[in-house]
Amino acid sequence: EDSHLGALLTVNSVRSSGLSAARMRALARSHTMGDRPRAGCVSLLEEAQKAGAQPPLVAAAVRFSWSRNQAVKKQRTDPSSLTKVRCRHLLLRYVGCQAPLGDRRKKPTRSSGDAELQILRILPEVAHGGAAAFTKKCKELSECDTAMKSGDLAGDLGWLDKDPAKNRKVPAAVVRAAFLLAVGQVSDLVSSERGIHLILRTA
Repeated sequence: EDSHLGALLTVNSVRSSGLSAARMRALARSHTMGDRPRAGCVSLLEEAQKAGAQPPLVAAAVRFSWSRNQAVKKQRTDPSSLTKVRCRHLLLRYVGCQAPLGDRRKKPTRSSGDAELQILRILPEVAHGGAAAFTKKCKELSECDTAMKSGDLAGDLGWLDKDPAKNRKVPAAVVRAAFLLAVGQVSDLVSSERGIHLILRTA
């Protein structure tokens, strides 16, 4: 039984691309069920573009969920009372994003859309493969200095404070997204001034 209700909004050029309504729902739903609506929209727009849709291409996906007054086991810690979380991330930079001071790496040549698509392609593997899959992809692809940390610490951002001002090296968008995750959960695509991120909450 499906206990989720959602909405998918698109512009006419996406709807007239030849994709059936069922196919559009399936593309978005596979991601929105995992609380990743942005990934669902990117997936849908990529498919529409392949089918010949012409810009402007726009989609928005939302998911509503509810419980049926069943006894729900009380969580040990109320998520709203958390003051710190620990996360790891994978970062892909794009043309125009800010590089940290002193960064000597080659400037990126991909667009933000290309960075989103590249992360979208690895999302199923890291979302279902756990911390080991996240570590592997982080070491292979991430363009952040944290990717060079040894062992299972690849991509580790350390403990993040709920107050973004206390995390000077970590973009505020990443901190906000980190506090929405459960331990072990992989985030949606997160855009910041540094690039496109994928976040795994570890504690």
